[in-house]
Amino acid sequence: MKKVLYSPKVAPYLFILPFILTVLIFWISPLVKSGIMSTQNIIPGSVENIGLRNYQRLFKDRLFFLALGNSVKYTIWTLIILIPVPLLLAVLINSKIGSDKFKSAAHRDRNLQEGGSLMTDEVTQVRRRRRLSRLTLTLLFVAIIVLAMIPFWAIFVATFQDGNMIVRYGLNLGIDLSTASLDNWIHLFTDSGSYFRWFFNSTILTILQVILTLFISAFVAYGFAMYEFRFKTPLFITVLLLMSVPFEMMMLPLYIQINDMQLQDTYAAIILPFLAHAVTIMFFRQYMRGIPKDIVEAGRIDGVTEFGIFFRLVLPLTKPAFAAMAILNGMNSWNNFLWPLLALRSPEKYTLPIGLNTLLTPYGNNYELLIVGSFFSMIPIFILFIAFQRFFIEGMTAGAVKG
Repeated sequence: MKKVLYSPKVAPYLFILPFILTVLIFWISPLVKSGIMSTQNIIPGSVENIGLRNYQRLFKDRLFFLALGNSVKYTIWTLIILIPVPLLLAVLINSKIGSDKFKSAAHRDRNLQEGGSLMTDEVTQVRRRRRLSRLTLTLLFVAIIVLAMIPFWAIFVATFQDGNMIVRYGLNLGIDLSTASLDNWIHLFTDSGSYFRWFFNSTILTILQVILTLFISAFVAYGFAMYEFRFKTPLFITVLLLMSVPFEMMMLPLYIQINDMQLQDTYAAIILPFLAHAVTIMFFRQYMRGIPKDIVEAGRIDGVTEFGIFFRLVLPLTKPAFAAMAILNGMNSWNNFLWPLLALRSPEKYTLPIGLNTLLTPYGNNYELLIVGSFFSMIPIFILFIAFQRFFIEGMTAGAVKG
């Protein structure tokens, strides 16, 4: 056992073991089962092997190709819109418009002043351009902030309105003081039924999922970042492939796997499949590659075990990365709706998104509690971001440039 703890040859496989187990149990196994099921005709009480007939029916279905074409169009337009625009904004934030030109002109200005000559017109023009660029950037980002805040403001205004008014007139941005009241808020804290049970369930589930996912993902990422071992490249390619697989494709096979493991209607069914989260592993790996390996070597010289190096030397250096991933994973877990909806059956175990969805029924809609409950559910995310925003920016920046 002691040899294992101190062996750099064995340690990487132990570090990436959680990832291997997660992939085998919750990804490979469900895919194999779904592949087998695709060649069967399954009806209650019997299973008939029919070969490739299901695929033949699929490729003869016009609706399938129509949906496939729409998906391709949607993906292309999403990439066209969502990649260049954020990239342009990032460039504008990190390098001001024409900053190199302004800096060189300012430097030339100082040199000319020192030499006793001053090109007033050029200096004035440079300063005017600089002020104009800053004003343009400021107005651009103020406009973006205003557009982003409009939905939040509309929901906040709706929390003071009667549900019938919301149905009749829809959401609006103006507060009518003559009809505004605190009845919805009073109802939330005095007679909201199971709302705070849902809130508690979401809080506990989010805390558990974030802590376990960050720890396991950092554990796995350390193995990929700090060691060279056989099959490292194929395994890391698996991480990249998992990042590109939409969850909707895995949803049904994963649901069958969860039922086979008798994990349905438990929080374990929500947490376990995503412990070794591919995106989080990728981020931690990039961050840890920027940590000098001399630290690892120094730990070995001092007699620290391979796991001791991770826990005592490397882990404390990754606090910014943990903060950044805590916010992103916390938001995903808190807002997660589809998978908990499939995995959970007992109303007392419902999370907040599922519980709020139950307020809309064919027999009546509780818009008052839905609106005020939705707004109140945003508060923990705001608190989480405010608490870690300094580390979030530092972690995201470092993770983007290191390695």
